[in-house]
Amino acid sequence: MILEKEIFPVGKILKPHGVRGEILISLPVDVLCNDDFKFIILEIEGIFVPFFIDQYRVNSSETAFLTLDGISDEKAAKELTGKTVFAPEKYSKKMKINEPVIEYFIGFQVFCGKSQLLGTITDFDRTTSNVLMMISTDEKQLLVPFSESYIIDIDYAGKQIFADLPDGLLEL
Repeated sequence: MILEKEIFPVGKILKPHGVRGEILISLPVDVLCNDDFKFIILEIEGIFVPFFIDQYRVNSSETAFLTLDGISDEKAAKELTGKTVFAPEKYSKKMKINEPVIEYFIGFQVFCGKSQLLGTITDFDRTTSNVLMMISTDEKQLLVPFSESYIIDIDYAGKQIFADLPDGLLEL
């Protein structure tokens, strides 16, 4: 059995691609290019399940198309959409990035300044050139740029992000 302490998040399944079960996945591509990286791990009904990689094609430095063993049609691929992708902990030291994968921040609370709670990050929108945090509030969903130029501080232990946002951004 795979335990949560033995794995770490490396990406997310974005969407199915085509009708033969291929998926578009976000993750640092250098993880895939590691010769002994043979599978990804997904949480299915509370259990961490390995899925062996049949083949992959690099799409960009942060995305790739994967074909997984046992996923052979669009319906099966669709069921995986949105799932966080995990890798064994041993690969964390082999990765070339020094920052957490963006999906790590899902569930963090976002504050404007040091005290005004905006809401909780539920996802990220990568459809534009600027990655946007999707922040749920009691009343609506906010889209806020996930940019170093706006982030003041990150409290990893408290799962909080503090941002200095331009005037009027929240009214859009």
